[in-house]
Amino acid sequence: MIARVHLIYYFTVSVIIFLLSDALSVLFPTFLEFKISYFLKGSVFFFYLVLAIKILSIKNLFLASFFVIIFATSQSYLFYVDKINFIGLIDNLRFFIWYFFGVILIFLFNKNDLDSIALNLLEKLNKVALLIITIVCISVLIGFIFNLEVLESYDGSRWGYKGILSKSITTSYFFIISLNYLYYDAVILKKKNFFFTLVLLCSLLTGTKSIYLFLLLLLFFDIISQKRYKLKSFWFVFITIVFLMVVFREKILKMTDFVTGLFYRLYQEKGLMYSLTSYRSEMLIDGINYYRSQWNWVNYLIGGRLIEIRYFEMSFFDLFYFFGSIGFLLFLYILIKHLIIPFFKKTAISGLFIICSVLLVAFFSGQFFNNSTVIILFFYFLLLIRLNLTYYEQDKHPKHLHS
Repeated sequence: MIARVHLIYYFTVSVIIFLLSDALSVLFPTFLEFKISYFLKGSVFFFYLVLAIKILSIKNLFLASFFVIIFATSQSYLFYVDKINFIGLIDNLRFFIWYFFGVILIFLFNKNDLDSIALNLLEKLNKVALLIITIVCISVLIGFIFNLEVLESYDGSRWGYKGILSKSITTSYFFIISLNYLYYDAVILKKKNFFFTLVLLCSLLTGTKSIYLFLLLLLFFDIISQKRYKLKSFWFVFITIVFLMVVFREKILKMTDFVTGLFYRLYQEKGLMYSLTSYRSEMLIDGINYYRSQWNWVNYLIGGRLIEIRYFEMSFFDLFYFFGSIGFLLFLYILIKHLIIPFFKKTAISGLFIICSVLLVAFFSGQFFNNSTVIILFFYFLLLIRLNLTYYEQDKHPKHLHS
């Protein structure tokens, strides 16, 4: 019972460890030689594995273990037909660990006794979350102000800053998830919080299209859900912005060339989808053709990632090619039944938007289900949202407060 009550604290400590690991790998690259990141994150994974064995039901453990069976079978088959070597097996094992980590977290997500968290402790947890967001934002701002190469999102011509996070895609998901958390706190729970605007502005400095896609989704959701279209002020602002964009379109294009220039050139060369997906449409086609030439019907059932293609950089395609149709459908079943539906029941349409907005971005981007930092951040902020909602409802209905 203790483990269930304090699971949110485990998530908090885990997030701090994972972000520390990322920061060390960015600021002190020599740490990679000593595998410090592997040790820190591996220790967290082992802890959650033991925790899952102790508190999950037999049914949940069986469903989780099914992924072990699928992975072991697919890798054995690839090795048998000489499609992979020992080094490839080790590489795939690393991918599997973080996929399996995500499955465990999905099952653990509903093992929290949320009502037993004291209000003063929840306030401390929210302060820790804000501190984490602040540190990442400051690192992005430092990279932007001082033009530090070590904090840049990309190598080469693309512009943007990822801060202390290890990858640009990690930074994208971090801001998407944290902005969802801050938006829910400020708009849905009606708390006065100007921090959301500051983080939003900072997120634009990452230079990733995932952020811009999410912000468009959030803007559209906010206008519809909050019925801002009924306000005269909304239409005044909307018409003013459109007018200014038309009048000053040339200056705006010049000012935003660091973001749009590269993608416009890609659009001219290879078309809209190639530009919008940052090469992923071509990578996807090449990858599908390669797997079609290497796979047979067994692989389509149980998967089998080939190391010649590292990622598809589209999370759901990566998931399918790793676990095959059986594992892919089982993963979606677990995700929907044990995460999306329970979260939706607690948080209504706003909670559904949070999850769906992240998953939609993941569909067009890679490394969601198998990025350890991203997946722990995702569940950490979802738990905080649920906790904040619990106390918000108790404030509205004091008779439900615990003594």
